[in-house]
Amino acid sequence: MSNRFKPIFTTYKPVMRCIYCRTPHAKEAPLGKEHIVPLSLNGTHILPRASCTPCSKITHDFETTCARTMFGKLRIALNAPSRRPHLRPETLPVHFKLGAYRHTVDVVSKDYPLIAFGLPEYDMPLRLTEEASAEFYKVRWRTYHGLKRNAPALTYSAGLEIPVHIDPVAFNKLLAKIAHGFAVAEFGLDAFDWLLPPYILGTATDIFSVLGGTAPLSLETFTNRPTYRPRFTHRFTIGILDSLRTGRKYLSVTIRPIIDCAPQYHVLAAEVPKETTTKDLEAISDAASARRYS
Repeated sequence: MSNRFKPIFTTYKPVMRCIYCRTPHAKEAPLGKEHIVPLSLNGTHILPRASCTPCSKITHDFETTCARTMFGKLRIALNAPSRRPHLRPETLPVHFKLGAYRHTVDVVSKDYPLIAFGLPEYDMPLRLTEEASAEFYKVRWRTYHGLKRNAPALTYSAGLEIPVHIDPVAFNKLLAKIAHGFAVAEFGLDAFDWLLPPYILGTATDIFSVLGGTAPLSLETFTNRPTYRPRFTHRFTIGILDSLRTGRKYLSVTIRPIIDCAPQYHVLAAEVPKETTTKDLEAISDAASARRYS
């Protein structure tokens, strides 16, 4: 089966320390490469020598949960990349329900007709709002479903069921991991006191303090840099967000994952000095010489 994606990989400068726990690279304990967006979601940007074995296992676990549970059938329908294509099922079930009667038809995986997944919608990160607690934090769910072109006729039958599976804990960690990787690639590991590693590694749980959705009006973004946009229609932008409660400023990575109409997420990667502007961020990025294309 040919892959409909033809990714062009971008490789950054080797970090030589784990971007999560800062363990240095060593011959006896070499660091592995880190895909900023998982390969399973067609991630094409790579940080070499950037993840130790223990941290890699942690990120692999929640990436696998998202790839298989939330986006598994979507990935099969689009023939997205996989390190273990031989493990993909040969058939997938299509379910129908008419009254009390339920029926299942197995369809060859490459002909699986449904594109269905769900994504959460969030309020602003709590560090940016007047609220100091997640007690009244709002989470909404948006589902996406449709039929592929030339879908088998049986999928147009009445009673078609389209199951959607969502794992918010794994997905939130995935967003934090993507934002942290992109920020480190752009600015270097020592540029800021990064906020996200504890949430990625599971040692901090108040993730809605740094992760959210709707942006305030004070959002500033880079104006002269191209948006980071690997295939699979992920979109990324770096900017500065102001806290409405404390007046503090944060370097924010804005992520619109999977498809263009997906919710937009803001992940606060680091706190920056109040006088910081986007031009300052650009200068830090240029000085770091973090990007190397190959």
